[in-house]
Amino acid sequence: MGALAGVTAASASLLEADPTLARMLGPWEGAERGHALILPVLSVPAGHWEPPDRAVLGAGTVALVVLDGLLAVEAPAATLGPGDVLEPWDSRESWTACTPLRLVLIGSRFVHAVEAGPGAAARLVARARARPAQAAAGGGIDERVLAALWRIAGRWGLPDGEAVALPRAVDARALAALLRLGEPEVAGAVALLVVQGTVVRRPGRGLSVHAGSATSVPFGYSRERRDDLRARGAQQLAIARHARAEYTSLSEDLQGELARQRRRRGA
Repeated sequence: MGALAGVTAASASLLEADPTLARMLGPWEGAERGHALILPVLSVPAGHWEPPDRAVLGAGTVALVVLDGLLAVEAPAATLGPGDVLEPWDSRESWTACTPLRLVLIGSRFVHAVEAGPGAAARLVARARARPAQAAAGGGIDERVLAALWRIAGRWGLPDGEAVALPRAVDARALAALLRLGEPEVAGAVALLVVQGTVVRRPGRGLSVHAGSATSVPFGYSRERRDDLRARGAQQLAIARHARAEYTSLSEDLQGELARQRRRRGA
């Protein structure tokens, strides 16, 4: 496995690959086996990506799960990010890594690790095949850039006061790759959105979409009310995601402590 460039063995856990396994593993196994770093990870640099043959990735490889980064596919147009599953070998789709990627390999190692649930890999493959297409945004470059930022904020953003913070890797280069536009044009559109107050640029922290700013942009900006609703919707999704992540983290800490107490009593 380590012979293939970019593949690192034992770098991701079962729950990173599929958080829904927590229900199957239960509190005791989930606290330990679920978090053990046992799955291989493929690192991909930004740019056009040709998926390696699945046989090269390892025996039984059936899917990949995005751990970090953004990936764009041309036909049907879609954006994939953390938690999304792909099965990129059975079509002639064009793939672009908008940012550096880390992809978890789902194969024999995964299947053996979840021996109590042989259908786990099949569920991930089904998720890959159910990937929804995204309609291309119309309008000017600034509208297309803002629509892409909202899509990213709605799926992977985190609450940041009145704004939604985007993954730090989302910059003009990543957006240009995602939208298949020139980087200078996209950088200019981002700069315009920053001036308007719709997008906030924070040094060292990347970009945020301001959830309450769309109604205050200059008169004549198209579909202002729609923009405001979309931005606020992204904010609410981010708040809900953050709350769920905090609850999950606290629950896992509690389960881990209970498991340790149980072992101490057994000893």
